[in-house]
Order: sequence, then C-alpha cells, then structure tokens
Amino acid sequence: MADPVVVEKTRQEVLGDLGGTPYACSALYPLSGGYANFVFRGVLKDTTNGPVEVAIKHGKDHAASDPNMAVPTYRCVCRPITVRRGRLLTRL
Repeated sequence: MADPVVVEKTRQEVLGDLGGTPYACSALYPLSGGYANFVFRGVLKDTTNGPVEVAIKHGKDHAASDPNMAVPTYRCVCRPITVRRGRLLTRL
C-alpha cells in the first residue's frame, strides 16, 4: 500500500501539472491498486455537458507502493487515455 503522504504529494503535483491544460481537474481522488503507478479518478473542470470523470495514471521514478523500488519512467510513454461515460476515448 502506498504511503498516504506520498499519494497526497503526488495528487497535488498532478493537479498542478494538469492545471493549464484541457484536462484540468476540479477534484482528484486516489484509486486503490496500481503497484508501480499512481492511479486517480479526476473530475474535469471545463465541461459543457456536466461533470466528466477521467482515469489518470501517473508514473514516477519509483513504484507507487514502494518508494525504495526504482522503476524507469520510460515505461510510461503512451497515449493519454480518458474514460468517459463508459466509452474509451483516445487522443493522439
């Protein structure tokens, strides 16, 4: 299980990183699971059709569940994926 202090620090970093993007969130909640990555449920700020929830996977240079275990971040190079209303949307 990830250290709650590390999860909160990471949550704040992710909120800040997304702040000036179309993926800026009004709320970000940690999800359980994810040995190597931090996983959050976010609520997008700027939507015209009501709240839109997204899944956010965030990688660091260490495992989410064990900060002493080094994990290379190049493994995270992938397309951003959002999940909206049961449909999987991929943006290139």
